[in-house]
Amino acid sequence: MKKVTSILMGSLVSLILLVGCSGPVQDMEEVESQTAVIEEELIEDASAENASVDGTEVEDSSTDPNKVDEQTVMEPTLEERMTAIDLSLKPNELGKVMVLMYHNIGDEEKTWVRTPDNFRRDLETLYTKGYRPVSLVDYVGGSFDIPAGTTPFVLTFDDGNENNFRYLETDIGWGIDPECAVGILESFRKEHEDFNPQATFFVYGSRPFRQEELVEKKLKFLVDNDYVVGNHSWGHDDYKEEKYNDPQMVMASLGKNVAFLETFLEAGTVNTLALPYGHRPKDDAAEMALFDGNYEGTEYENVAVLNVGWDPYKSPYHMDFNPRSIHRVRASETNVDNVGLYDWLAYFDKHPSQRYISDGDLEIVTVPESKADSLSEAYMMGGELVDHKFVYVVE
Repeated sequence: MKKVTSILMGSLVSLILLVGCSGPVQDMEEVESQTAVIEEELIEDASAENASVDGTEVEDSSTDPNKVDEQTVMEPTLEERMTAIDLSLKPNELGKVMVLMYHNIGDEEKTWVRTPDNFRRDLETLYTKGYRPVSLVDYVGGSFDIPAGTTPFVLTFDDGNENNFRYLETDIGWGIDPECAVGILESFRKEHEDFNPQATFFVYGSRPFRQEELVEKKLKFLVDNDYVVGNHSWGHDDYKEEKYNDPQMVMASLGKNVAFLETFLEAGTVNTLALPYGHRPKDDAAEMALFDGNYEGTEYENVAVLNVGWDPYKSPYHMDFNPRSIHRVRASETNVDNVGLYDWLAYFDKHPSQRYISDGDLEIVTVPESKADSLSEAYMMGGELVDHKFVYVVE
């Protein structure tokens, strides 16, 4: 009852001062009597403060010796948090990150098709090797929170094919096909509590995932379950074509798709782009329209623009990180020219110092001294940095 004690002591001092001023005629029994009255009134007032507005009494934690006063719990200092980082895990938050590119989940393995069993194997292999998925938006912003010693990776799917997200009609209603990408990811999520897929699905046109009557249901399921819906143009457009050297044509291609998707989703939800075929306009002004623009009143701004990839990309804290040109890794074993998912997994097994390793603290960026020169200029300043992050350089 710290509050009561503090008020009571102040009242006693006032009362004693009053006694001192009134001379010897003041009887001490009267002082004690007044003190008792004050204490009783203050305790009643404090009890009243512990009651809610509707009259329901709230538990007074001050009478419970097992309760800890929240004000007395001290947050660990920055130095203590840095000391707590397990350096035996060799954290390296300037290491590389794989942004995986999938297209189809189908019965026969092909260049752009992964079978359901092989997709499950991909997830299990990544999980076993200590990789954890993060969302594309969080990756770009450096705001992902994964356990110490693990490595982030990003899942992406291009084209919005039905085999990415299919509903099957059952006796009790619509259910997600367990053999489609979302069905497999949801099953893996249930089996691994520290695995939140957060995949980005880049879709185009008026029939994303192809079951037209279920478009709204699918899109809302995705955003409600930590997935990301990204832009893949309105007509899977090839931006190397001459007509797309006109910025207005690029804005129409992207803005029309955003406008359609935002009839189901909140404005601003669609803020990432995977370039169809990996192509860009040759004209500089037209290329700038890939990043932001306006089409018939629909504004868009892409925080990440993805290429068709071939290698892992840089840490968001790296000086050369460019969110407008993110490389991807083909998640396949067919015609990958030695730069597919399993090629890079083998590379990181052999060269673990090249892999991003989390320190487990979202607000601290831990980097080896040998790589510190590659920090983004914002982080080279030291001290409290962008988004309240701190740099910890270790030997």
